[in-house]
Amino acid sequence: MFMVMCQPKQNILLLQSYLNWNNTKLNQIERLFICGSYQNNIKQIKSNRTLIKIKQNKLMFNILLLGIDSISRLSAYRYLTKTMKFLQSINESSIIMNLYNVIGDGTTVNLLGLLTGQLESELPESRKSHMNINKNNLLLNKFNNYTILDNYPWIWKEYTDYGNYVTHYIEDTPKWGTFQHRLCGFGSVNSPTTSYGRPCLIAAHQEENYSGKILGCTMSR
Repeated sequence: MFMVMCQPKQNILLLQSYLNWNNTKLNQIERLFICGSYQNNIKQIKSNRTLIKIKQNKLMFNILLLGIDSISRLSAYRYLTKTMKFLQSINESSIIMNLYNVIGDGTTVNLLGLLTGQLESELPESRKSHMNINKNNLLLNKFNNYTILDNYPWIWKEYTDYGNYVTHYIEDTPKWGTFQHRLCGFGSVNSPTTSYGRPCLIAAHQEENYSGKILGCTMSR
């Protein structure tokens, strides 16, 4: 994982002229965090099936799944007028899920259904409360640095298998992770996706707290 923090130009000029660091400027000017994940040296093994599909599908689409919590489709048309108008203007490239409905109560339940194709009740148990009761299982997971969530049938695994896609997952706040709040979260051995934004957001949140700034939904804005 790497993080780049852009400093205000005034501070760079002060350093070059051997003057004192202007901490006031640092706290007043917005910072930008660029997040990514460190990739290990394990070589990805491509199956013959995957290689054949890549050759057959030379033009592969970039795919973005964008979810906004606690807003219905009709509310999006009312309050996100410019966004919806833009999506409709690129009709060939965008798909609005008109028939999509909630399948349970809460963000986690619905995202699990969208990203795995299964109900939470159909997936292996991964709630923290259950893991705490079954202490042997919890200790085993901590020791091996992986969790049950790592083995869920995530849609990004399908993309990787089908066309060797590079995948990324990020949420807009580190405080309540969809899969960390009441579920056990992902393990630390392997990133769930090629690039996973949560570690960087947590680090950015800690840095912002240290400097007295509020992270908010999109950093300092």
